[in-house]
Amino acid sequence: MMKYRDSKSQIFLMEFIIVILFFSICVTICLKAFVEANQMSEESKRINHAILIGESAAECIKASDYKEIDDKLSSLVYPQVKEKEYNIEVKKQLKNQMLEATIIVSDIEKKDIYELKVKKYTPGEVQ
Repeated sequence: MMKYRDSKSQIFLMEFIIVILFFSICVTICLKAFVEANQMSEESKRINHAILIGESAAECIKASDYKEIDDKLSSLVYPQVKEKEYNIEVKKQLKNQMLEATIIVSDIEKKDIYELKVKKYTPGEVQ
């Protein structure tokens, strides 16, 4: 009789160990999924901030005269850049009364996040 009891307890113990192993594998998979989702969320936040900064710079360029662009950018956009630790680079070029600007927003490691090209017709502003 005693042997029969021991074998049932051993089977129960093996079953219990298998169940615990199964749940630990499930927990590992779920934790990995949550970590990846968090990383994707952080990356999305970074991209959204860069887009907002780039669009803000583009609106400053469109709303300003050619000579006022640098002043407006420094007063409106650059404070945002300093707070969020982004770098912004604006390359301006004037061709046949058409101002073409390229706005590049990058992180502090100089990795480009967002690039936006802006064109503005400037008749009579610049000779």
